Amino acid sequence: VIDFNSNDDITISSHNNNPVGSLTQMTSKDGGKIWTGTFTPDTDIEVNNATLTLSNNWKDLAGNTGVTEVSGLFNVDTSRPIVENIILSNSNAKELGADDIPSSYKLGEFIYLLVKFSHIVTVSHVNPPELVLWDDKIANLYTSTSTSSQNLLFRYTVEADIDKTDLKVTNINNHTNILDGAGNYIVPFNTIHPDNINVISIIIDGVTPTLSSITTSWGNVLNQNDMSSDGTVTVITSGVEDNQNVTINLNSHDYTQSCQNNSTTFTITEGHLKNL
Repeated sequence: VIDFNSNDDITISSHNNNPVGSLTQMTSKDGGKIWTGTFTPDTDIEVNNATLTLSNNWKDLAGNTGVTEVSGLFNVDTSRPIVENIILSNSNAKELGADDIPSSYKLGEFIYLLVKFSHIVTVSHVNPPELVLWDDKIANLYTSTSTSSQNLLFRYTVEADIDKTDLKVTNINNHTNILDGAGNYIVPFNTIHPDNINVISIIIDGVTPTLSSITTSWGNVLNQNDMSSDGTVTVITSGVEDNQNVTINLNSHDYTQSCQNNSTTFTITEGHLKNL
């Protein structure tokens, strides 16, 4: 075969009026019997039943015109999965309805996050993917099977140093281990979502509240002069959110006040002081 040209003699299937890929210049190492070239698919497309068509423009050394041939059918899939959504769920990967979402998550409690992808994916359990929360916390892959699914379930255990009012996902570690059926790994999370996904506004509090001090207005001794007017008890705490109620019991009587800036002051009436 002489004067063989990739562009003139081989036509590549089209998708949206563009070829589904490109073909390098065909070359021969045996004098023209076998010609080879490299086909490179276009990016971000899904096309079934593509073909390469050989025209009859080519000739052999004797000048005989070649015949038209069509390759076997092949599929082109270079469309990479993306993260479409991340939602709260239960351990069975069922989305939580508004009535099922707790008012808060506390130390040691589990938060299940269901990640929805644009394609069916599988995961590698060697270096499995991880959800990154608030840039420095990790939600581990919870699904224990590699069965294909369009969703993956992750679980985060509330840690002792967490005190948040929203749940943010900022990245996915080991994202190249999440693959679609064609072997394409997902688009990096921060490419599609350059900031983060704010899953929900909710209290996530792993900080254990502690009592720092209790101080009375009468000091260590309550005398007659102190009992002639109202007194106060001031409770200093750590890890108690504003507007949370703090209760003390004084001489079998409960007093409850709202905490502000980890400080709560209780007024003890003159009459109650006289009963102490």
